[in-house]
Amino acid sequence: MECPSCQHPNIDNARFCAKCGTLLPAERPSEDDPMLGMVIKNTFRVVRLLGEGGMGRVYEGEQQMGTTTRKVAIKTLHPHLSQDPQIVERFNRECGTVAELEHPNTIQFFDFGRAPDGSLFIAMEFIDGQSICDIVEKEGPMPPARVEHIFRQVCGSLAEAHKKGIVHRDLKPDNVVLTTRAGEKDFAKVLDFGIAARTEASDAKKEQKLTQQGMVLGTPPYMSPEQFTGKELDGRSDVYSLGVMAYEMLTGKLPFEADTPWEWATKHLTERPYPFEVTAPRATLIPDAMKRAIMRALSKNRDERQSDVMAFFEELSGGGAQQSFVTPGDASIGTSGTAAMAAPPPGILQAPVAVAPVAMAPNYVHPPPTANEMVMPVPAPAYSPAPTAKSGGGGVKGILLAVVGLLFVGGIIGAVLIVRSLSANNDDGPDSLNLGLPSATTMTQIAPLDPTTPSSATPEPTTEQSAAVATTQPTKTAPPSTTTAPAKQLEGEPACQRAIQLASQQAIEAAVAMYRSCQKGGSSVGLAKQRIQSNAKPAAEFAKRRGDCNRARSIANAAKSIGADGGSSAVAASCK
Repeated sequence: MECPSCQHPNIDNARFCAKCGTLLPAERPSEDDPMLGMVIKNTFRVVRLLGEGGMGRVYEGEQQMGTTTRKVAIKTLHPHLSQDPQIVERFNRECGTVAELEHPNTIQFFDFGRAPDGSLFIAMEFIDGQSICDIVEKEGPMPPARVEHIFRQVCGSLAEAHKKGIVHRDLKPDNVVLTTRAGEKDFAKVLDFGIAARTEASDAKKEQKLTQQGMVLGTPPYMSPEQFTGKELDGRSDVYSLGVMAYEMLTGKLPFEADTPWEWATKHLTERPYPFEVTAPRATLIPDAMKRAIMRALSKNRDERQSDVMAFFEELSGGGAQQSFVTPGDASIGTSGTAAMAAPPPGILQAPVAVAPVAMAPNYVHPPPTANEMVMPVPAPAYSPAPTAKSGGGGVKGILLAVVGLLFVGGIIGAVLIVRSLSANNDDGPDSLNLGLPSATTMTQIAPLDPTTPSSATPEPTTEQSAAVATTQPTKTAPPSTTTAPAKQLEGEPACQRAIQLASQQAIEAAVAMYRSCQKGGSSVGLAKQRIQSNAKPAAEFAKRRGDCNRARSIANAAKSIGADGGSSAVAASCK
């Protein structure tokens, strides 16, 4: 093989030139994809296709670094898109936006430009990890201590972006990946700044054109009220999205439920989030300060939210909630700005969604959206609670929505490659790969309006007893019942599995109680005890940090009673 730089002859399949060290192109294994084996900018070699969507493809690549290489993710736009002047302009602008960010918890871009075939490309960090979405779906709600640890990193990443005038606009569990970095577990990476918006005047004018045309970018279940109404955004929009994320991470559910585009906007614009006691299996384990911080972040009026992401984290971790949010004697703490607003008038008709197929590689999990489109005539039907759904868009009276899967280059340049571990129902298949592309990210066409017209409050769900909370969700016909039949006592293997789940959530006392039933014939007794032992100390430490020494001692005593102390007794003893 002849080196393209110095014309030195090399052996077949050589990776580097023996004379000048240049990265050599590889032989293409398939004539159908000319990108395979291509060398871009004499630095990046395309190794294999990982996924494909309506906007482009994602490849695994290698970057030459001296005489060695590192793995990278390479995104390319389809050639016909790469020739569109408007797309090229936005591509370069948004790549430049992300390239400015240096925080260790923000995804890194290494380079961008044009490949030899003329297509636009981005070379970025290749992350080996799992998204928060995958983790919550697989393991259930996260312990408060883990949520706090993750949000410390996420808020740090966003704080840097906000200082540069960059609003993320698409924060959601899919866009935060947890990996292990230098021995540190749960090292967070914030992805998909690809539809980020600037608050600077020059960029704000460009974004304003989208608003004037009724275009709003984001993922409806996590969008702030102002995103639906086309208002100019600032960092407090991201604070709202963080509130939705934190709520879901702690409870395993969203603070609102909807299954149509109209309903999502209605919920965010007019309704109060479900209380934690309704959605969280063990709401009493969530610190009050954390619940208050989240409810404040979910205020409809952004002036009533925390002023920035670090203020949100301070309250979330208990550092500033008492001074900044708690009103003495207020029984409805946490509902500021979340009271029900104008209820939508009856009569909206809902058109079916037309979803175009997306070509995918076999191991590609979340493909880039292509042509999901929904047009909703005006006006609309009366609201009723809907089953849980994480996709779709929303609107209120007078809103015309056309929800389409990412129509612009934001969806391409925000993509980041994630190697995900196997899901529970795919243990024998190949490792799943995700690009970090927002599968439900939409460009929503609306007619902006002021949603603040007062009206009668929308009915709220009532609080269930804890036995029913874990399994019952509101339906379209009635809110959750306030009475339930006694839960059947688990024994044997089901009890073991429940004990493991509770221990993973750091609900140690409940896990120990379930472990005792698990001993009656369960095959995972050892694993359940091990999980309790490994989580007892972190749970006690979390209680100690909160100043709840009684809780720390209770955790230690429960774990010690089954021989699974795990260091929790020492933590409890040091709690004063």
